[in-house]
Amino acid sequence: MSYFTNFQQLSYRFGDEVSRNLFQNINSYVDLIDQIKDHNAFFDFYQIQNERPDQVSYKLYDDPSFYWTFYLMNDHIRRSGWPLTESHLLERAQLRYPDTVITTRSSLVNGFVPGDTITGLTSGATATIIRKYADLGQLVIRYTNSLTGSNGEEITSGDYAAIVDSYVDEYLSASYYKDGNGNHADFDPAVGPGSLLTEVTYYDAMREENSKLQEIKVIKPNSILSIASVFEESLTTDP
Repeated sequence: MSYFTNFQQLSYRFGDEVSRNLFQNINSYVDLIDQIKDHNAFFDFYQIQNERPDQVSYKLYDDPSFYWTFYLMNDHIRRSGWPLTESHLLERAQLRYPDTVITTRSSLVNGFVPGDTITGLTSGATATIIRKYADLGQLVIRYTNSLTGSNGEEITSGDYAAIVDSYVDEYLSASYYKDGNGNHADFDPAVGPGSLLTEVTYYDAMREENSKLQEIKVIKPNSILSIASVFEESLTTDP
């Protein structure tokens, strides 16, 4: 069954419309699956592998229409959505973090204010500062011309100057660093993170969160028809 097929219809007036329309009551809720989703007798674990919900449903139940059960069985999927494929995750990361990051060992405590323009003294490249993370020694920039600066170049913003240590696409820049125990770690940006800390890029962080979505609970195949039938009946029964 399609999830909303059996939702009862209400007479509802949208906005300033004079007449009413029949519309499915999307606020309908049945707690049946909440009652069984933590009982071992009713569920198995499943690892999603670059599959759509309907494809997983067909693989498990020979029927693509039970995809909705995955969302009701798994709060993390309901909140965050179905995990992305690797190619779609890359596209999402590039879209979410589209700019360029300069890393410098020069102090960024003063100056280099978001909205200001920086200029490369050698290349003549100019860019607008979008964000500043002084604790990481980072400037997130958006180029305002087609020139590109280089590592080791001096950049200026008003009365302030810094030496570029590296340029990198924003989605591949450091979101944070972690120590050997996996904890977030601070460091002196004038010195750098050193070899004992591990860089976690924005793309790394998104991949980690995406991987957490891939393990889900699924209703066992021998129970899916009976549970779906009771669920459907509960939706169509007046409270």
